[in-house]
Amino acid sequence: MIEYLGLNLREFSRKTGIPYPTLQHYLSGRSEPGTENLQKIVIKFDINLNWLLTGEGEMFLKKGEIVDIKDTSLLNIIQFLKDFWSKASEKVWLEIQFEKCFPEFREWLLEKEQESTKKSIANQK
Repeated sequence: MIEYLGLNLREFSRKTGIPYPTLQHYLSGRSEPGTENLQKIVIKFDINLNWLLTGEGEMFLKKGEIVDIKDTSLLNIIQFLKDFWSKASEKVWLEIQFEKCFPEFREWLLEKEQESTKKSIANQK
């Protein structure tokens, strides 16, 4: 993508605000971009997020296509999965991460716990 844009790595760094060494780490595979840097790339160059993450679809957004930076659900899910696979060890941690990404998760979890409690009480009768 950088070459396609006719830029070298330093120019890409300057235009996106992503530090040059960070970009070097991405390209070498030592690290992967987080949501903030993915957003910078998508917004600056009108890159299709799906293409950036999967290589599928068109590289660039179609003319007039809007990037809704308020809707970060996909980026949150991706960041969650990266965090989960690198740190997952306890159920509590998992619940906290889901709550960060999906505010409605706590409500859903409480509903499931209430249903389970009701079933237990019904079974005891």
